[in-house]
Amino acid sequence: MSTVAASYVGWSQENRRDLSGSVVARIFSPLVLVGCSLSGRVRHMRILVSATVFCALPRSSFSTLVFL
Repeated sequence: MSTVAASYVGWSQENRRDLSGSVVARIFSPLVLVGCSLSGRVRHMRILVSATVFCALPRSSFSTLVFL
């Protein structure tokens, strides 16, 4: 019973983190695109966009697979 509770707590924490990460990525990625296009730093733009896309990806399905 304790393993079920621990897996549920981990799953809910992961979902909360995914939700906040996706909200931050939705706000942050347009700002990054505009700022980098204005400054002309294409390389930095690619790195930051890939980082924001990685943060926005839902990891809840992966965490449920790990707990199962």
